[in-house]
Amino acid sequence: MKLFIQLLLCLLLGIFSIGYAGDEDSLKLYDWTSSAGKVIQAGFVSSTDEAVTIIMDGRTFVVQLNGLSPESRAMAARLNKRQKGKGRKTARKEKKKALVSTTPLPDLPTIGNAPKVPPNTLLRVSAGDVSKAANWIDQYIGAGLAKAGRKSNPPSGDNVFVRRIYLDIAGRIPTSDEVTAFVESTNPGKRSALIDALIVSDGYRSHLFNWLGDLLRYKQGFK
Repeated sequence: MKLFIQLLLCLLLGIFSIGYAGDEDSLKLYDWTSSAGKVIQAGFVSSTDEAVTIIMDGRTFVVQLNGLSPESRAMAARLNKRQKGKGRKTARKEKKKALVSTTPLPDLPTIGNAPKVPPNTLLRVSAGDVSKAANWIDQYIGAGLAKAGRKSNPPSGDNVFVRRIYLDIAGRIPTSDEVTAFVESTNPGKRSALIDALIVSDGYRSHLFNWLGDLLRYKQGFK
């Protein structure tokens, strides 16, 4: 009896049935009013410039907009705009999901910088040459400080030195294990030894290349 009454109201409103909808089409009910003042409750499916598709008891119907009240026509337009907005959001979410790869990454050694370049320690300058250059730099800086009436800072501690030297030579901070090994070492020449080790490391080559690439405005190749 209820279905018969609803179908009768549909005919009065000028509604045309277009088939049955599945359970997934169950929507919130709205009051739809005809231009003659008749009211039915049905869910919203979609809307065009000429008609609105509604759903009632699992069955969808097409209602001509010119047979509805101005309030119902405005509601159809508003619900259609909201539905399109949800559709765009869903499309964006699906696009983001497609951009996220679920393929597991290979092990780090597989994607690392290989093959590694063996350090050429034969090209290093002698310790005496390094000492002479360091003394010349110290004298130059000392003369500048004396001229400015300032004193040099005291030598840095091991914790400060190891951080600075890694940043200067390898372009990164040391790991906790590297800091511990350096600080706990009793070797009186450990600072020079660390500098020698870092200068022939992969980190030094990478850091120096980045510096030179930025200096030369490197993009894809040198021409």
